[in-house]
Amino acid sequence: RPLVLAAAFTVPGEAMLFVLWEISLYSDGNMVTRLIWAAIDAVAMIVAIGLMVGFVVGRRHEGVSAAVISSCCYAIVLFGGILICYKIDMEQQLFGVQYDPGFFIMTSVVPALLSAPLYGWLLHSDRGQGLLARAGL
Repeated sequence: RPLVLAAAFTVPGEAMLFVLWEISLYSDGNMVTRLIWAAIDAVAMIVAIGLMVGFVVGRRHEGVSAAVISSCCYAIVLFGGILICYKIDMEQQLFGVQYDPGFFIMTSVVPALLSAPLYGWLLHSDRGQGLLARAGL
């Protein structure tokens, strides 16, 4: 479930950010290169989130502590990904970060902050697990 839920959050989020950055930020980069980078970034974050939650939380934690730890793992991976993307884009100029770095950070950090608690809650609360079960996850 940690991988599937990470994919359910990350793929649409990455797609929305890609479209938002394409519309809002001027870029010198090739669109195919940007699309490939966005896809690789999404897959890497999904795998990192799933592995980190699996290794850190595993079957050792339950309930609220598992939800908080999962949320932290999720946030750490997303924030790390944001910083890596920021650094790479500042050097490679794929998405136009150099023209508006604050916009890039805000459109990345705010969704990460908002989705991290939801991720942990869905994975480790009774109601969250019930919602995931009804959704087929």
